[in-house]
Amino acid sequence: MVPILPVPKWYAWGSYDRLQTMFGAAGTAGDGPIDVGAMTGEPLAEMWFSAHGQRSMTSDVLVGSARRGTRRMPLADLLRGDPGPMLGETASRHWGPTLPYLLKVIAVRMPLSLQVHPLDFEARRGFHREQSAGIPQDDPARSFRDMQGKHEMVVALEPFDASVGFAPVSRQIRALRSVRHPLARAMADILQSGSMTGPADRSAVGTAEPTMAVIDRMMPESARVWSETSRRVFRAFALAVMYGRDVDTVTVLREAVSRLGDHAGQVAGGGTGLPTGSSSGSRSGASAASETSRMLANALRAAEAFPGDASALCLLMMNPVRLREGESVSIPPGTPHVYIHGLAAEIMTNSDNVLRAGLTVKHRDVPNLLRSLNTAPVPPVVPYTVRDGERRGGGARRPARCDPHRGLTLYHPCIDEFSLTYGHVEAGRVADWPLPVLAQDRPRIVVCVDGSLCCETERSDDVRRMTLRRGEGVFVPADDGLLRVTGAGNMTGAGNSTGVGGGSESIGHQKTGGNLLMASTGI
Repeated sequence: MVPILPVPKWYAWGSYDRLQTMFGAAGTAGDGPIDVGAMTGEPLAEMWFSAHGQRSMTSDVLVGSARRGTRRMPLADLLRGDPGPMLGETASRHWGPTLPYLLKVIAVRMPLSLQVHPLDFEARRGFHREQSAGIPQDDPARSFRDMQGKHEMVVALEPFDASVGFAPVSRQIRALRSVRHPLARAMADILQSGSMTGPADRSAVGTAEPTMAVIDRMMPESARVWSETSRRVFRAFALAVMYGRDVDTVTVLREAVSRLGDHAGQVAGGGTGLPTGSSSGSRSGASAASETSRMLANALRAAEAFPGDASALCLLMMNPVRLREGESVSIPPGTPHVYIHGLAAEIMTNSDNVLRAGLTVKHRDVPNLLRSLNTAPVPPVVPYTVRDGERRGGGARRPARCDPHRGLTLYHPCIDEFSLTYGHVEAGRVADWPLPVLAQDRPRIVVCVDGSLCCETERSDDVRRMTLRRGEGVFVPADDGLLRVTGAGNMTGAGNSTGVGGGSESIGHQKTGGNLLMASTGI
């Protein structure tokens, strides 16, 4: 086992206290994962557990058995120096001398960019194009920092709000029609009829006065086999992000929310807003209104964070997602998404490629985003989960919600590069399944997100046994064999830890033991 230090990333959308508390509380004098004394007062958004070439975390390599023999080096260098034992035969053969996944813990205080991750072939093509143009890999204006497409999965550690993928077209039209603005009306008309209907709608865009033929030329090669529905979704989305001029989105969205009345307020506040004892017809109408309210709520929060950005209206085309702790969503390449608020673990293929269309102060690359955009209206993808004990009897994998305070859950999006385990280990008890299953010939990262844990491998010397406090992590090489994790010590308990927005929500509900995240390959 190798102690690891994550890479902190400070962005405007991050939290002022959530990650600082989680990753700084392990040490009181700068001996924790983050030097608390070095905090800048800026919002901390992400903690990276990565061997990515641009963002590799630091590993403590023990020279001999004495603790004073420790020296630090990037984990990427450690893996390249001895890939077989570190990564295992399977991972080394498939992905070479590097970790195929990237794990983050993210704290979202305010909405961040409307974005898409590129498809594999678009990432390769874009990377080589930017390399040939001489754009440095760390240039903020660069879109492709590596040649990898990116598949992503999010597991909520606290309530987590997002907009993911395109909603059914009927819901998109309903939400856009609720906003009294020419651009929203033009987008709805395109979805309904395939084109803008008249001069009033054309007033929503700038002087370019785009025709549908102009927008259609931006479609990727795959559009040849798209349905008419997908083509209309592309046109409406592209109209907003390419041609939408400054829009007072805050005012028009607040007015739309106000027109929906108290029902929208209930949904935005976390209630269902559905009346009890209603007929099936009224329940159907209430459900539609509820969905529209949630779409408006996410769009309004995005607009308030980025006033005047017309791309906030694109959230009225997307599925609103609210994850409770332990719930998850998978985000394949090409899926548009916006994270709104909350604390989550985020695991992905080992890539730093992000294509942004709006809601950001960072580099936007709309043409490349449109080339990777998946316009199919589909529900958010829920990764398969398996609860502690279900697999031992040969039970089938299934999409399900876990209770993270009662055992462990394995999340697997059915790709080879990664899987994630999250849950609670009680004090004095050894975590059983799925840790033994994932212990053979796989590179693993274990992070204690609350309480404390004792990690032990099958090797007998004391270097292979380690206690992790909240915020600490360890890399477990493939050749370390079986990993045993035991809960140890006390947890923070509800109310002792501040939420992302300064509230009292906490991921620690048990009194003893610890909560763990364990990343591993999927094979």
